[in-house]
Amino acid sequence: MYYKQGTWEVQDQITKDLSPLNLAYNLIETIKGELWVSTDHEGLIKIIFEDSKAENLKVKTYKIYTLDHGIGSMNKSNFFDFEGRLLITNEKGIYEYEEKTDIFKPFEDFGTIYTKGNLGVNRILVDYQNNYWLSTNKNDRHFIHIATKKGQGFHIDSLLLKPLYGSVVESLALDSNSIWISTSDGLYQYRTNFTKNYQTPFQALIRRVEADSLLFAGNAYEGMKSPVLSYEQHNLRFSFAATSYENEKMNQFSYRLEGYDTEWSVWTHEAKKEYTNLPEGNYTFRLKARNIYGLESPETSYTFEILPPLYRTWFAYFFYFVLIGFVVSVLIKYYTQRLKKENLKLEKLILDRTAEVTEKNTELLQQTEELQQANEEVLVQRDNLEKSYENVQTLSEIGQKITATLNLQEIFEQVYDHVNHFMDATIFGVGLYNESKQTIDYELAIERGVKYLPYQRDMRDKSQLAVQCIEDKKEILANEVFENKTQLEKTVLADGSKVEKPLSLVYLPLFGKENKVLGVITVQSFQKNAYSQRELNFLRNIAIYTAIALENAEAYKNLQATLDHLKATQAQLVQAEKMAGIGTLTAGIAHEINNPINFVKNNIENVEANLADILEVMREYEKITPEIAEAKLLEINKLKKKKDFEIAVEEMGELVRGIKEGANRTAEIVRSLRTFTRLDDQALQAANLHENLDSTLMLLQNQYKDRIEIVKNYGQIPLVNCFIGKINQVFMNLLANAVQAVEGKGTITITTVLRSEEREGRNLVEIRIKDSGKGIPLEIRDKIFEPFFTTKDVGKGTGLGLSISLGIVQNHGGDLRFESEIGQGTEFVLVLPVE
Repeated sequence: MYYKQGTWEVQDQITKDLSPLNLAYNLIETIKGELWVSTDHEGLIKIIFEDSKAENLKVKTYKIYTLDHGIGSMNKSNFFDFEGRLLITNEKGIYEYEEKTDIFKPFEDFGTIYTKGNLGVNRILVDYQNNYWLSTNKNDRHFIHIATKKGQGFHIDSLLLKPLYGSVVESLALDSNSIWISTSDGLYQYRTNFTKNYQTPFQALIRRVEADSLLFAGNAYEGMKSPVLSYEQHNLRFSFAATSYENEKMNQFSYRLEGYDTEWSVWTHEAKKEYTNLPEGNYTFRLKARNIYGLESPETSYTFEILPPLYRTWFAYFFYFVLIGFVVSVLIKYYTQRLKKENLKLEKLILDRTAEVTEKNTELLQQTEELQQANEEVLVQRDNLEKSYENVQTLSEIGQKITATLNLQEIFEQVYDHVNHFMDATIFGVGLYNESKQTIDYELAIERGVKYLPYQRDMRDKSQLAVQCIEDKKEILANEVFENKTQLEKTVLADGSKVEKPLSLVYLPLFGKENKVLGVITVQSFQKNAYSQRELNFLRNIAIYTAIALENAEAYKNLQATLDHLKATQAQLVQAEKMAGIGTLTAGIAHEINNPINFVKNNIENVEANLADILEVMREYEKITPEIAEAKLLEINKLKKKKDFEIAVEEMGELVRGIKEGANRTAEIVRSLRTFTRLDDQALQAANLHENLDSTLMLLQNQYKDRIEIVKNYGQIPLVNCFIGKINQVFMNLLANAVQAVEGKGTITITTVLRSEEREGRNLVEIRIKDSGKGIPLEIRDKIFEPFFTTKDVGKGTGLGLSISLGIVQNHGGDLRFESEIGQGTEFVLVLPVE
C-alpha cells in the first residue's frame, strides 16, 4: 500500500495468494531492494519488486521460507542487518541468510550457545561502541547478553545485567550514553560509562528461630549462650536472609543442620526451613547465601541442644536397673524351688525309663539282624532294577534311532546293526508281507555280514517258517537241529545262492495297528541254544520299534503322494483364478479398445468423404486454361460452395487429430496390458511398482470410470526386486476387490511409502489401497484370507484371490494385512522388501 492525497491505497494485492501476509510480524528492506517479512506462525516471505525505486511498486515474485529452509522456527522472527549480512532471531536462536544456497544457516559469530536451538533471541541492538545487546530467553527465563568484539570473535558478558534476570524484555533503545530497557517489571536505564564491582561481599543472616515460641530474633551478640530446649521443643523453624539487595528475590541459600543432615542442601530461593521430630542431642544450623552474580557469603551458624524426655534420663535408667534386679532375684528363688521338685520326679522317671530301654534294646538287636538280611535282598533287587533301567534306556535309544528315519533301507540297516551287536545274528532278515500278491518280500537278508539280493517267498508254501509265523501270528523259537528233513535242506534264493541250515533261530511277526501283520523278522545262528529269554525279549522290543518305523515310512509315503496331489490341485486352482481374472480383463479391455477404434473408424469415413470433395475441386483447378480461366473459376467457386470446401478443409485437421488421439489411446491400453501380463517370473527383476499400479488401473478402467475417483499418493520409492507377473496379479486382485466394494460413487486412494525396519536391517515398500466402501463385517474378517471363502454370488468369484495374493506376498518375504471400519471402507496394506 502507499499513501496518496490523504488516503492509503492498495499498490499490489498479493494476499489473496499469500495468506501469511495477513499475520505480518516484522519486516526489513535489504540494500538490493528486497522486502523480507516475518509472520506470526507461517515462516518468512521474501518479496521482489519489478522496480524497487518506482513510485508505484509492482510485485515481481515472492517466496515463502519454512523449516525446510533452515529458519529454525515458524513463529515470530525479527530481522537484523549485521554488517551487511541479513540475520533473523527467534525462539530457536540466530540464523544467517546465505544468498548462494538460498537457505538460512546457524549464525555462530557470537558463539554456538545461540545455534543449538535451546536459547532463544528476541532482539539485537548495537550501541555506539559497536557492542551488541542480545535479548534472550530460555525456559521462560529472560536474560540480556552483551557481545563485545575481542580479536576475531566476541566476548559474551552475561553478568552485567543480572539484576534484570527473570523480567520479560519487551524492547531495547539507544541514546547518547545509555541503553533503555523496557521489561515486564518496568523501564530500566543502563549507563555505558558506569562501572560496577561484582565482588562486593555480603552476609547471610539467620533472622528468626522458633520452636513453640520465639528463640532467636536475629539479635546475636558476643558471649550469647546456646539455648537448651526441652524434648517437647523438638520442632524448629528457621528464617533467614542475605544482605545482597540487587534483585533480592534471586538470592539463593544452602543450609545444613549439623548433627542431623549428612550434607549441604541444594541451592534454593526459599528463605526458610523447618525441622520436625528432632531427637535429643547437640545441633548447629549452618547457613550460606549466593547472590545473583554467583558470589557466596561467609558461613553463619546457630547452635542449640535438645534434652531427652524424662523416661530416657540417667535417673530413669537407674530406676529401671534396680527394678529389674529385684524382679530377677524373685524369679531365681521361685525357679530354684521348682527345679528341686522337678529333679526328684526326674530321678524316679529315669529309673523307670532305664528298665524300659533295656527291654527295648533286646528287641532292637533282633530287628537289626532282620533289617540287615532285608537290606541284602534290597541291594540285589536294586542291582536288578539298575540293569533293567539300563536295558530300558538302551532300548529307548535304539528305538529312537530306528524310528528317526523314513527310508526302508536305513530302517533295516539300523535294526540289523543293533541286533547283531546284542546277539548272535549270523543270519538276519526282514520280510514285508504283501497281502495283495500273497508274498513275503525280503528287502534285507544278511549271512555272515554279506547281503543277499532282494527275494520273495510265496505264502502258499506252508513249509516256510516265515509263512507259518505270519499266518499264525506267533513267534517261532528253535534252539535244536530240525528233525524235519524238508526244513534241513539247503534253501535256494532268487539269485541262486544257497542258505546253509542254522542250528538256532527265531521268527517274530511284525504287528502294526489293529494287530495287522506287516511282516517278519528273523535271526539265525550256527550254534545250538544260541537264544535265551533275554535275547528273545530284546528282539520283541526291536520288532515293536521296527513295526512303528515301517508304519511311519508307509504313512510318509502316502502323505508325500497326497502333498504332490495337493500341489498339483493348487496349481490348477491358481491357474483357474488367473483365467477368471483374464476373462474379466478381456471384457473390459475389449470395451476400452472398441471406443477409440470406433472413433478412428468414424473419423476415417469423414476424412474419405472430405478428401473426395477436396480432390474433385482440385481436379477442376487442373482444367483451367488461359482462355477459359475466368469462367472456370466461377464454376469452381460454385462447386466449392456446393461441396462446402472451406468447412471440409477445416474439418480435416480436427479429424486427423481425432484419429491420432484414438490411436494413442489404443496404444496406451496395449502398453498397459503388456506391462501387466509380464511372463518373466522365472527370475527376480527390478520393477517400478508405480508403473505396474498404473497399468492395472488402466486395464480396470472400464469398471470404475465415471463413478470412482482414483487418488494417487505416490511417494519416493526405489525399484523393487520381485516376480513382476505375480505382483501384478496381487495388484489386480486388490484393486478389483476395491472397485467392487464401492457401490455407486466413491473413491479409491493408493499410497506408497518407503520405510526402514531397524531390527531386521532392511528397507520396505508399503502400498496402501483404501476404498470408500461399506467395510468388512466383523464376523467374517478372520476368514478373508481363507481359500474358497467369498462374499460374492455363486459363479462370480472363486474365493481364491486374497488367499493366492497372501501366498505370493509371503513368498516374497513380505506381508499383507487389512484394516476395515463399517461404513468407512477397507484399506489393504501390502509390504514388500526392496531386496
